[in-house]
Amino acid sequence: MDPLNRAAAGAAPSSSLPSAESPAPVVPRPPRVARWSSLLVLLGLVAFFAPVYARHVRLSADPGVFNDDARQQVWPLLRYYDDRLFPTDAIADYYLACLPAGYRWLYAGLAQAADPRAVSKWLPYVLLAVTVWCAARAARRLRGPAAGW
Repeated sequence: MDPLNRAAAGAAPSSSLPSAESPAPVVPRPPRVARWSSLLVLLGLVAFFAPVYARHVRLSADPGVFNDDARQQVWPLLRYYDDRLFPTDAIADYYLACLPAGYRWLYAGLAQAADPRAVSKWLPYVLLAVTVWCAARAARRLRGPAAGW
C-alpha cells in the first residue's frame, strides 16, 4: 500500500513524506567573504571590458558608422518609421518578408518612437545587459553567488 493510501486508511504516514508541522529548510546565507569576492570579480570584469565597450559605444554614436549587417538589414525597416519611404522597392519588400516576425514586430513597435537606425545602435547594449543579468541570476540560483559572477 502506498503512503497516501495508508494515511487515508488511518495508518501512520511514512517518515519520507514531509509533514505539515515540519519547518521549511533554512537556506544559509553566503558568508561576507563570498559577497566581497563576487563584488571584486565583478569589478575586475568591468575594468577589463570597459575600455573595449567604451570604444564600441563611441563608434556606435557616430551616425556614419554602421556594421555591414546593419547596412543590409536596417534600411528596409525605415519603412516602419516613414510610410513614404521605398513604396515600390521590391528589394525592401523581399528583405522585410525574410525577416523573422519577432524582429519585424520589435522594430515596427520601436519605429513609432525612434528611427530604426538609432534603435539598431542602442538595442544591442540593452540586450547585452539583459543577457548578462539573466545569466548571472540563473548561475546564482543554480550554484550560488560565486557562480553568478
